[in-house]
Amino acid sequence: MTQMDPVPMMILLLSVGLAFVLMCAGMGRCLQQLRAYRRELVAGAKTLRLHGMLVRLGVSVQTYVKRTPAIEVEKHLYQCQRCTETEACDDFLERRGERSPDTFCPNMRDFRRHQRRAR
Repeated sequence: MTQMDPVPMMILLLSVGLAFVLMCAGMGRCLQQLRAYRRELVAGAKTLRLHGMLVRLGVSVQTYVKRTPAIEVEKHLYQCQRCTETEACDDFLERRGERSPDTFCPNMRDFRRHQRRAR
């Protein structure tokens, strides 16, 4: 049996180790960016009636943003911003109205799913 030169093996191990470290560093940056983006989504939600609706349903906005794909959160934000049922929504949020949000809120089906999970 011939003896292998240890130098190529050391170079291979160092290369694999360096690749692993670089990969972990890249993943860390991606996670930081994702967390920052989710914080922006939470901040955006807090400026809209969407926040009040989630709170009224007993759903944490942070949990909602964490468990919901970003594209879906963006869709909810968009629909809330452009909703024309602001009076009905305000009545519901201020506990004045008799109308169920299921009849006017374009996001309610998805919010009910989060409400069930929150229990």
